[in-house]
Amino acid sequence: PVDPVMAPREIGRGATEWEEKRALLRWLHRDVYVKLGVSSIEGVGVFAVRVIPRGQNPFTTCNDHLLRREKMITLSEREIQECAEGAGTKAISTLVKSFFAPLTEIVDETDKGKGKGREVECRDEDGALLFGVNATGTNTLDASWYLNHSDEPNVRFVECHVDDGFNSYEALREIAVGEELTVDYREMGGEYHHNATTTPQQQQQQQR
Repeated sequence: PVDPVMAPREIGRGATEWEEKRALLRWLHRDVYVKLGVSSIEGVGVFAVRVIPRGQNPFTTCNDHLLRREKMITLSEREIQECAEGAGTKAISTLVKSFFAPLTEIVDETDKGKGKGREVECRDEDGALLFGVNATGTNTLDASWYLNHSDEPNVRFVECHVDDGFNSYEALREIAVGEELTVDYREMGGEYHHNATTTPQQQQQQQR
């Protein structure tokens, strides 16, 4: 029998299948926190399968040596729109914009007496918004990409500052079993908050 409690937390490349099995069993025993489910907020959501302590990253992994490298490719809003038009459906544009936020940069305004810099959305030379889109498409997104929005979230976004690393999240308070995890989309910019919380029908009405 395998004792998951005794399994090593971290193993690297060259690990045996037996070591990977032990790591997986330990993760299931101690470190799995969430599942996907039907959300009362919108479509699919993320739910706690065990109590999540405050400060805990709910999206833990195991056998990290098997994880693919996360890479984002910059696409302009115009390129996304052209793809949607070429495919004959606006659903593609809506899909991309509902998952991926526009890129942003910090503009230093200390010389204007405003203290801290402000965050602005990046645009190309034609003024089109620039989006960072997952290089392997939307079908390889993990459970964290299905977090729904709340003005009073129980999870916050933690940006990774290491090349090829993974962004993460942490619980703002203890989250009960069965409770839906939510994040404040406004942390990722006004454009993303609008795209992700507005229905296609509402967007069409606003464009008229």
